[in-house]
Amino acid sequence: MSLAGIINEKFLEPRMNRIKDDIRDNMRAEVHAEVRDEVRAEVHAEVRDMVRAEVHAEVRDMVRAEGQAEGRAESDAKWREWLSRNAPELSEQLRQDDPPPYSSE
Repeated sequence: MSLAGIINEKFLEPRMNRIKDDIRDNMRAEVHAEVRDEVRAEVHAEVRDMVRAEVHAEVRDMVRAEGQAEGRAESDAKWREWLSRNAPELSEQLRQDDPPPYSSE
């Protein structure tokens, strides 16, 4: 083996391999960080959208239930008022906690 081959094998190749390994490791770390950030952003957006949809549905259902309860109470009050005006004898028989006829209660 020639002197140039020995120098190349003992000194130059290991140094070049270390430099290549350092560059490869740095590039790998950068790519890993970029991918991790992108995945986190995508997962965060998906979870946020899912939570918003669930909360929106729950709020919509709560508002709908409250509106229905208010509507029932209002119609029950109108029924009792009508009954007290037009059929006082029935109104006396009807207790306050009895539901009006054809109600959902």
